[in-house]
Amino acid sequence: MYVRQIAWLYAVPKALNEGALSGSDKRTRIQRLEEKQLEPDLPPLQYGSYLVKALFEAGPVSYAAMGEIQLTQEAIGWYQLNMGISFNPWEVGVLRGLSASWLSESKNAERVACPPPYLAPDSASYKREKLPGFIKSFLRD
Repeated sequence: MYVRQIAWLYAVPKALNEGALSGSDKRTRIQRLEEKQLEPDLPPLQYGSYLVKALFEAGPVSYAAMGEIQLTQEAIGWYQLNMGISFNPWEVGVLRGLSASWLSESKNAERVACPPPYLAPDSASYKREKLPGFIKSFLRD
């Protein structure tokens, strides 16, 4: 969730038509929040922060002839060699999964109306978007 939220924040939304956003507006969501002096909602990261750090140091994606792709085994291998570390096989799998999550969310987040993957439970957005559905489902049961 953490990596997906970061990908969403660093995406540059693309307009569906000329009227939605000006073509020259190339600011990321995080830049827009910073201009308004707002803090982004980030999910808590309890475990694996070293893997998230490694993901951003190594990538978070690889590049091929057709554009961005999931971080490759080769890129992770070179990262380990250059940093003088050795990941367990499951850690490499987690890194590749995090890379796939980043790539998927960064592409989805290019839509102007793409909702964030995470809303903090105490945020106004959460209360506006999530709470009514929770109350309705609670009352139905």
